[in-house]
Amino acid sequence: MKGPLKRLLVTLCLVALAACLATAVALADSYQYVTAWGSNGTGNGQFNGIKAIAMDSSGNLYVADYGNARIEKLSSSGAYLTQWATPSITIEGLAVDPAGNVYAIDYWNALVLKYSPSGSLLSQFSTSLPSETSSVHSEPVALAVDSKGDIWVADTGSTDYPIKEFSPGGSYLGTLGTKGTAAGQFWSPAGIAIDSSDSIYVVDSYNYDIQKFSSSGTYLNGHSTIAPGDANLLYPLDVALDSAGNMYVADAFSGTLTYDSSVKKFNSSFVFQTRIGAHSASGVVPGTFDAVAGLVVDASGAVYVADGSYDRILKFTETATPTPTPTAKPSVSLRAAPKSVKAGHSVTISGLVKNLIAGDKAVAICRKVGGKLTKLKSLTISGAGAFQWTKKMTKPGKWTLVATYKVGTVTYASKAVTVTVRK
Repeated sequence: MKGPLKRLLVTLCLVALAACLATAVALADSYQYVTAWGSNGTGNGQFNGIKAIAMDSSGNLYVADYGNARIEKLSSSGAYLTQWATPSITIEGLAVDPAGNVYAIDYWNALVLKYSPSGSLLSQFSTSLPSETSSVHSEPVALAVDSKGDIWVADTGSTDYPIKEFSPGGSYLGTLGTKGTAAGQFWSPAGIAIDSSDSIYVVDSYNYDIQKFSSSGTYLNGHSTIAPGDANLLYPLDVALDSAGNMYVADAFSGTLTYDSSVKKFNSSFVFQTRIGAHSASGVVPGTFDAVAGLVVDASGAVYVADGSYDRILKFTETATPTPTPTAKPSVSLRAAPKSVKAGHSVTISGLVKNLIAGDKAVAICRKVGGKLTKLKSLTISGAGAFQWTKKMTKPGKWTLVATYKVGTVTYASKAVTVTVRK
């Protein structure tokens, strides 16, 4: 990776001073190691320095095999399917569009290469711009494709370290972000992903963050806490998304100030959830990796991690949380005061949940219309089981309000009350 190494070292020193301020974060999810595919070599299904991976809508994996100057295609179960040679060994990034076409970044030649699902070269275009020179030139490292077929390229070599947008035909359309350390700026963008709404997610190695942008380029949110601990980012290298908007980030430093490659999961609100897998530099140990070269998430939420050091793909799945069995059946009481109000006035909804299941502290307040429940509010239950909410009633009519106590997919208790809202 290129970039201001001095800035990284200074920041890590500051991180060490802040270590005493770090707090533990409860893990909301957990993952289990399932299997691994691949080994070092030149044969089918072997690799010699994985640089990137991508997945199509059928779950097929595409692997940039750097040392063998090829791209290999594997099935969702890891079976070898096919391969094709690449014109350069410097394939740094891969992406797949909805039609199954495969896009590859040729770092050394500053090219985007487009292949059919079977490996036929369809087109290519340069990521260099007329304004760039031999001394300040394009150095693309990652790419993603949106629903329109536009290609977004993370470039670490241009003057402003931008994210460049190109049309499906390779025409330059514009730039996302500018050089800097503030929100909406980049210092060394290393990974990029695009969700179903065409929002753009970028991890930046030297700003130590992940940022989210709208499809039009507006900065929306980000995570850039600099401190020890798995909940923070110290040298992110890649990002993948699942269908729920969770983010999976490959980080070279994790929880310590030494090299400790990991995958970290954040929810759609950028709140840390868990660490997936473990770092090991002592060889091919099940469930561990030494250098994350890329990651993808399939439709079921399984996470695939490419280990660039030991030339294999590891698969992890989320550990199912068993539905707890209560020692006594929970119950809900509910009341509204007053039960009849004029539009524009408020009603206080309160109640009590008895026989709470350990660890669960929420009750949902819904409105029932024609047999269908629409959630209005999730309320935190007190230690004694009580909850309360005041709502301004704006629309006249009969309101059937339902309090539901649910754990996972199991509804344990509910209670309804009717409020009349007058004109």
